[in-house]
Amino acid sequence: SSRQKKSEGRLGTKLVNNINMISASIRSLALILLCNHHFLQDVLSSPGTHYSVEDKEQENLRFAETELYENGMNNNLMEMQFPSDEHDGQDKWELVLSGELSLFQVHIPMGILDDATASFCKIDKSLPKDDPSRFPTYGDMASESDSCAYYSVSFKLRDIAKAARQRDASSSSKTHSMEPKGFIFHQPHSGSSLLTNAITVASPSTTNVVSQPNIVSSIFSACHDDGNECDSHLQMELFHDAVYMLGRTTSKTEQHMYIREPPTSTIYLKQVRQAFPHVKWVFIYRDADTVLSKTVTAKHELRQYLKNRFNALPGMQEYVSNKGMSFETLNDEQLCSAVLGSLFRAASEEFDSAVSEDSHTGRFVSYDEELTNAYDIHQILNFLEVDLSTEGAIERIETQRKKKSNGGRGVAWEGEDKNPSPVSHAVRNANADFLQTEMNHRKL
Repeated sequence: SSRQKKSEGRLGTKLVNNINMISASIRSLALILLCNHHFLQDVLSSPGTHYSVEDKEQENLRFAETELYENGMNNNLMEMQFPSDEHDGQDKWELVLSGELSLFQVHIPMGILDDATASFCKIDKSLPKDDPSRFPTYGDMASESDSCAYYSVSFKLRDIAKAARQRDASSSSKTHSMEPKGFIFHQPHSGSSLLTNAITVASPSTTNVVSQPNIVSSIFSACHDDGNECDSHLQMELFHDAVYMLGRTTSKTEQHMYIREPPTSTIYLKQVRQAFPHVKWVFIYRDADTVLSKTVTAKHELRQYLKNRFNALPGMQEYVSNKGMSFETLNDEQLCSAVLGSLFRAASEEFDSAVSEDSHTGRFVSYDEELTNAYDIHQILNFLEVDLSTEGAIERIETQRKKKSNGGRGVAWEGEDKNPSPVSHAVRNANADFLQTEMNHRKL
């Protein structure tokens, strides 16, 4: 495919650049040794001569520069390693305000909210519009950008958000920010990409889906991770600022934004509801043993969940101890199931809270029963107020249903594994203690 060729071409270019950089480094080292050799020869040939070290260093430097120039090696090593910056010399603050650079990441150093910074780079948000299965996450889009890889810029989040709001309020502004229309929370391996891809293609000219920007955890985990007392009001302001910057666009037609966060962000669903109480949200789940089996089999995911041994999600240790178990003695399957169970409970509690407030903004979505057929997908999209009236919307959604939604890069989906490995006793026993118990309480 053209994308594959582009990726291979960029990989080849980076490989050549790295080889050139190594060659230049070796050449530079050789010149340094050669200069020292000349210096030693001078000393040995003139034992009675007193040399100024400073003068000799200058002489050696001139010698090295001459050698580099005559051998065509006078390029800056950094320039040889990295691609050129298309925004070099431009006002980066203005590039953010004009919408040329988009929010990439939020960072709160040492959990100090006043120091919250936002990183920006050039992200082509049109990439997933035609086929979101090729770019299912925000990171996939950012990976296509040299700006994000090498030249992102950072500013204080509160300062840049304030300036952006002022700019957008101007009558001459070409930018505006979309309010969030819905949040998608989910278990791992539960079909969340399928849903967000369907949202993207339903009305691509009016809708922008941001998948896994990780702003929820970045902001709401800050004080928890570093053991600091939190200013909850400031924390909520920062979240509003981040969502505002995430929703900025230069498109006149884009009006609706949907945000899908990583699974562990579900633990902060309460805070998200407080920030946007009238915005719809869903929590996607599937068979407990399937979820846990897939999670512990994917080693990179397993490592993320096992980090809870040393830096547990809020309430995790209490959640485990309330079940009469010791957090320190959990095996890997139990720990993962405990994390998934606590996330499910967080979603369940917020769903019940919304119902008690007569606010029917939340919905549980079953992968096995609802995301595997067109009719129920349309019902979910209707709940999230996704526009299905645009010409060709139903056909585009059906096309996405037939593709591997996450990581397939546009290839056809061949269905679930027809010969899956049997569920291990460790997985069944762990879920009996945690995740399956939570789902049984919800009668799911």
